[in-house]
Amino acid sequence: MKHLGFTLFIALLLVSCKKNQTPAYPDCFAQLQATHTSQTAFGGGEVVSLSDTTALIFYLNDATIGIGTACENVSVSDLGSHSFIEFVEWKLHPDSIPPDLAGDVLYPNISSFQWWPLSSGDIRSAVSKVAADRDQSEWYNISIELTNAIFDRSQDGLPNVSIPNIVIKDGSQF
Repeated sequence: MKHLGFTLFIALLLVSCKKNQTPAYPDCFAQLQATHTSQTAFGGGEVVSLSDTTALIFYLNDATIGIGTACENVSVSDLGSHSFIEFVEWKLHPDSIPPDLAGDVLYPNISSFQWWPLSSGDIRSAVSKVAADRDQSEWYNISIELTNAIFDRSQDGLPNVSIPNIVIKDGSQF
């Protein structure tokens, strides 16, 4: 009888603990449909094409801004030199090629392009394996949801770019 009571106590304890846990990756994105896929991954970044002349660059350094395997809200104020989300626009010319947004090499005849940082919006993200548990060059996945994004281009005399919602699921990174 003691064993049955002890077993029931442990079972109830385990069930109650599971109810209070934050959903683990990728459960927090399970109900969301991906709106875009990452065309290119680089380091800790993702390139998402919006058109032939525009793209979004997501570079979220999960180690410095604390993204874990459970969904994390990231503040725009947390972004900076080590993490950023930027809207990129370029002009295609007959004698030029689109920019390589995932590389740091400039090729001849590359299209001129401009970058505008995210000025406001809601960011939610999760990784498949936290930085502390990964080897330096180990691949992992990241999922990102960006809602109500505003990219301020007023300093260049252009209207702001507003993006209501983008979801990227399981973008590969290293």
